[in-house]
Amino acid sequence: ECSWGAWEAEERAKNIPALETFLEIGAGIVPYILYESPVMDAHGKDAGIHYGWGAPEDLCFIRKDGSLRKGHGAINDLMAKYPLTGEPPALPRQCPYTTFRPGQP
Repeated sequence: ECSWGAWEAEERAKNIPALETFLEIGAGIVPYILYESPVMDAHGKDAGIHYGWGAPEDLCFIRKDGSLRKGHGAINDLMAKYPLTGEPPALPRQCPYTTFRPGQP
């Protein structure tokens, strides 16, 4: 899950704690739109681009000027309650590459 956006950062921050339900059952959450852009739902109203679809409105975390969007601390507070433990599972050695191999043509 990636949360629900809102034009106002304070409203969006209120939506983020609802993601705890996913963490409680062991599912993940992800910043769906990290950086502000003209893509739908990735910018504030002040960008002057309106698609007319309504919600989820603005989902981005980082504004074009590089600043974190107000209310971003809500995601940090939530994640602090569910620290990562252990190592991610390793792929089996026999797992074949079917696309790219790092360092090879």
